This record gives sequence, C-alpha cells and structure tokens, in this order.
Amino acid sequence: MGSIEEIWNLVDQLHGRGERITLQDLIREVKSQGLFLSVDVLAELAWRTERSEILVPPPLVRKTISALLKHKIYRKVLDPWDRLGGLIQLVSPESTRLSILYNSFYQELFSVVEGNTDISFVMGNPLEFLSKNDSHWDLIVSCPPFAMRRDKIILQAGDSIETVSDSMELLLLLQACTRLSAEGTALFVVASRFFGSNSFRHLSSIGIHLEAIVHFPPGTFAPYTDISTYLIVLRQIDVPKMTFLAEIGSEDDIQPVIRNMTSSKQGRILEHGTFVDPHSFRSFKAIQLAFDINQLSRRMNLEPIPLTSIIKEINQSNIKLEEGFEDLPDALYLPIVGKSDAVTHLSDIRLKPRNYVQIVMKSEKTSAEYMARFFSSELGRLIRDYLLRGGTIPLSSLKESEVYLPSVETQIKMINAQNEITELRAMLHTIEQQLWKKPNDVDNTLKSLKNINRETGFGVWVETLPFPLASILWRYDAESDVRMKKEHLFHFFEAMAQFNTMLLLSGLKSDSSLLVSQRETVFANFNKESLYRSTFGTWIVLGERIAKLIRTQMGNRAEGSRESCLKAFRSSRPDLIDTLSSKKTFEVLKRTADFRNKWKGHGGIENGQEAQKRLSALETELAVLRQLMIDTYEGYQIIRPENGVLKSGIYHMQVSSLMGTRQIFKKISIQTTLMPDSDKLYLYFEGNPEPLELLPFIKFKSGPSSEENACYFYNSVEKSGVRWVSYHFDKEAEFLEADAVLEQTLKSLI
Repeated sequence: MGSIEEIWNLVDQLHGRGERITLQDLIREVKSQGLFLSVDVLAELAWRTERSEILVPPPLVRKTISALLKHKIYRKVLDPWDRLGGLIQLVSPESTRLSILYNSFYQELFSVVEGNTDISFVMGNPLEFLSKNDSHWDLIVSCPPFAMRRDKIILQAGDSIETVSDSMELLLLLQACTRLSAEGTALFVVASRFFGSNSFRHLSSIGIHLEAIVHFPPGTFAPYTDISTYLIVLRQIDVPKMTFLAEIGSEDDIQPVIRNMTSSKQGRILEHGTFVDPHSFRSFKAIQLAFDINQLSRRMNLEPIPLTSIIKEINQSNIKLEEGFEDLPDALYLPIVGKSDAVTHLSDIRLKPRNYVQIVMKSEKTSAEYMARFFSSELGRLIRDYLLRGGTIPLSSLKESEVYLPSVETQIKMINAQNEITELRAMLHTIEQQLWKKPNDVDNTLKSLKNINRETGFGVWVETLPFPLASILWRYDAESDVRMKKEHLFHFFEAMAQFNTMLLLSGLKSDSSLLVSQRETVFANFNKESLYRSTFGTWIVLGERIAKLIRTQMGNRAEGSRESCLKAFRSSRPDLIDTLSSKKTFEVLKRTADFRNKWKGHGGIENGQEAQKRLSALETELAVLRQLMIDTYEGYQIIRPENGVLKSGIYHMQVSSLMGTRQIFKKISIQTTLMPDSDKLYLYFEGNPEPLELLPFIKFKSGPSSEENACYFYNSVEKSGVRWVSYHFDKEAEFLEADAVLEQTLKSLI
C-alpha cells in the first residue's frame, strides 16, 4: 500500500515536471507504479487536490456502521452509490458484495483502493440498475452525495403505481428499499432534508419502517460540509412502531448507542437513546430543544399549557396599515425571525412589521407585559427556537405551541419585582447623570448611592464566581489598606486573564479538529518556551486570539458552527462563552495590564493620594467587568471529583463545587457518562452529562483544616520544577514541585 508520504512524493515529482495535477492524473500515476491506497488516504488526496465531493463518510460514521454490522453475516450486500468501497468493505468478505459505480472516474478510484479486489462492481446509473434488476439484497448500505439534482421514478406499491419526484439521492434510497429481502436491512447516511421528503413519505407504502436514526453533529463531515447528518436504519415491518433516536459525537458514544439500539432500550441520557414518532421527527436539534425545555420547566416547577388557552387571537401584519397592525389592547408583538425581544408597544418593534405577529392575550389569564417578558426569557427563547421552521416561526406552529406560566398572582408579583428592578436601573442612571452634571455635589451623590446598598450587591456577585477568582476579591473587599487593596485587584485581573484563557483553551482543545485547524493562528510567534513563564501579557494575547476564533464560530451562520462550539464547551447556553470571548472583557484586562506596566515600571514614588487614585482606576475597571459578568456563571460550576459509582452505564459522582469565597466547599451530586479524574478540575454545566476537563493551569491543595484549602495558579517552569502561586493564601503563597502533567500539556499545545 502507498503511504501518504509516498503519494506526496509522487505529487512533488509531477510538480517537478511542471505538470498541473488533477486527482485523475494522480490516480493514474498510482496505478502505473502498482500502488494501492487506503480509503482515508485517497479521500484526503481528493480533498487536497480538487476539494471534491464526499467520497467516503468520515471514520466516526464508518466505525458506527462497523459496530452495527459486527458479528453479522449478510448473504448479499449492495452499495448502490459507491466510490471508494469505504462502506461495503465493512461487511464480511464471506458475503457476496456488489458496488454500483456511477461513472468511469469512480471506477478508477475504486480500482486503486486496497481491499476492493474481492468486491464486484457494475458501472451505470443506479436508478436504472435497480429498476431493471430483480435481485433482492440482505443489506444495502450507502452514503450518496447530499443535495443531488431532482429526478423521478415510477414506484409500484402493491396494486398502485405512481410517479415520485425528489432529489436523486433520496429516490435512490426509496428505490433501493424496494429491493430489500424480507429480512433485509438498509443503512443510509442522509441529510436532515430526508425527513420531510417525498421519498420518506412513500416508504410506508412499500412496507418499510424507519427503525433507528443516529445523528452525527454538525462538523462531522468537515471540511466538506458543516450540516447535520444522520445514519438511518430501514427494515420491512408489519406493525409500525416508535423509532430509536440517538446522537454519536465521539467514538465513546458508539458502544452505548449500539447497545441500546439493539436491545430497544432508552438511554440514561438523551444522546444515548430515546424513542420518537418517525412521522413527526424533524431533527435531533428539535428533540434536544424539547428536552431542554422540559428540563428547564421542571427546574422552574412549571407545567405546560396550550398557548391558545390564554390568547384571544393571533394576527399577521397588514401592509395596508401604516404601522403594520391595529393597535389593540392586551397585545404583544412577537418576532417570528431572529432573536429580538418581544414587545408590547408598536413603537418598540425593531424589525419590519412583517417579521412580527400580534398576539392578543386574555387579560384574566395573563398580561401582554408578562408574556412579552416570558418570550424574551431563556425558556421563552428555547420555545421560539423549537418552533422555527426554516428560519421563521409559522403561524400553525405557534397555534400548536405550549407555554409555561405560574399562577396569575405570581405573575403579578413578578411584574412588580421587574418594575422595581427597572426603577433601580432608572435611579442609578439618574444618579450617574447627576454625578457628571454636578461634580461638586459628589457627597450628595454618594449618599444617594448608599440607599441602593451597593456593598450587598457586590458581595452577592462575588459569591457567584469560581473560587480561584472569588477568593482574591474577598481579600480585596476585606482589606482596608489602600495599597494592599490595589495589589489584590492587580492579582485579580492577572488571575482573571489566566483563568479566562484557560477556560477558552480547554474548550478549544476539547474539539481536536478545531484546535488542529487553528493551531498556527492561535499560537503564531509562540514557541514551546513561550508558556514556560506565565505572564499577564501572554495570557491576554493568547486569550484574545482564541476569543476572536470563538466569536467567529459562534457568529457563523453555517449550519452547526454555533452548535459545535457550544458542544465543545459542554453547554447549551451561550452566555458564559459570550462573556469569556467578549472584546470588552479583554479590553478591561488590557487596560489593567497597561496600568500595571505604567505604574510599576515608570510610576515613581507612590504617595497616599496617588495610591487612592490608582485604586479608583482599578475599581472602575472592576465595575465594568462586574457589569459584563452579571449572572455569567449561573448554571455553571467548577468541580473537583471526589468519588462515585457506575450504575447502568452512568457515573453517579459526588464532587466539590469550587464556587464562591468559602474554603469549605459544598458537596453536590452529578451524573456523567465518563469517569472524571479526581486529580483534575472540570467546568460543569447543570444537566450536561459530560463536564469540560480544564487544562491543568490551576491547582488546589487541601490543608489539614478547611481554612487551609488553597488555590494556586501556574507561574513558571524552572529547572527544579513548576512554580505555583496563590493570591489568597498567605501561609504558603507559593511552592515549587515536579509536574509532568503540566509540562506535557504545555508541549502538546504548541
């Protein structure tokens, strides 16, 4: 077999002769030298030379199919749209195997792949072959191209004959199913458009049931496409039943999913198996949204009610009206596209009227004000996302939707509370305006601020932060000496830069394909010694680069880009990721780093007045950061595993929650699909069964008493070991020890 190095030597030879290289030229050169290529090598060559179509599913898909076919012998096997033999090779050589190759180019590719010599093939249009050939097959397995041209076939279902029009790859699936043996199985890799297609609707007429759906997340087929893809399992069945649904995002998911599929068993987590009505199934994302809605509503202790039970009418915009709608009482205006808030006044709509619907509420059931807030809340936005069809919310879906409301009395209390919050915001705004209009009246401004009780609010916010950061702010808040308070804030901002970048880098590293593809961008001008000394500036530069990449991924409209980014951070909510990668967050960190360099490098002697001035500058930046990070960590925790047991494939773990300022860490119970390492720290999003493993740039040391539990930040790699520093624990402010795990992590990054 020819290795990838040998093949690229051939490419260099052809380049040396000044020849333009096509994939076909390369294949002919390979054949002339008597080489055979693996499926993966040939697929990579095709992508590098011509950015060609998908010639073979990626390894994750093939390993899933291989696990599904393991230990089974099929007498006759067909791939009706083959190119490289990548799927039919997974079947035992004891089977009679036939591949249909659409053209001579596919035949050339097929002929140079190792392992294909024992596989028979025919060339031609597979639709014509299937319509004329009466053979029946025990297994049909294929991954035809996505989104082919439209075509039509004549389908005979019992005594009826009709013409079916659809995309060619879906017609191929339908036609192939007419050639299944009585006990036969068809495995096809399809895009989500299959589930709403004519071909899907006609399967039941020929006695074919959709037995299982396995979702592969967006990005699985990268770099060819970022769309969601599905492996579907089709069989003949007399009595229709529910369809098994699961998601495989990594090789670790394959065995639990296959085990649950073959035993028709519900998985412990959604991704490992559930059952759905195949005729109402739209996408795995819709099922996931429904699951998230159910989980969140249960945590809120709210029951679903039909939207139609609390409304009088739903109106679409009218182009004859200047504002698009008649101004009716008890009405709200809900965007049916985009992410804008629902509003209660026509003057507040931000999009064109045609992008809204008017919903008139029954005032005895709820209020327009409450429902506008509801549809703009986390739960309301999940419901809006669930109702989307092709980027818009159809009126029919809205009328069939459910909402989750507390009692009318509770709604009134919530609106009153919201009004108080709004009033507080207005008071703060007024005080801020007064401060800058009347600077000499600052004493009265400070008195007004005391009434708003800022100190209590600050303490509550600090308790929402991870312990590595909260413990430093506790030292700052408890300190009375101005210079010491200033030093504590410098420590906080430096720790914040390192902590933020650690979280971003941990998420990036968890998606190996993203890290590999962006490594040169992220670590440009870095060498392996660059991180051997932890500096404020280094963490900011590295963090800014990753943040820019994350913002691009989160803002990418290509299907799956945002979802794959959320999956990398083990979250279904973007709030933490948005804050970590925010430009404003890094602007604060850069300004404080500039302060440190300016004041420590060229600041001269610092008197009491200058120290207070500098502290005020840092406190201003802290106020900006606090505003950016309000509720950022809600639903998230930094955890350290303690112990656990395995039950039915799920690890039931007791972990320490390293949140807030207290050194006595709260113990909580979680369920995970992977056994976490007790020597590592994780970012845990409530309800997600797979916490994000954090890179080891932070270390906890437990003392003989809880008061001596301490957090240390990585500082430098030295000849005698790794230096760690604590910004809150004076008794042992730093220590030096050998740390092979940390050093190996640094080497693996660059």
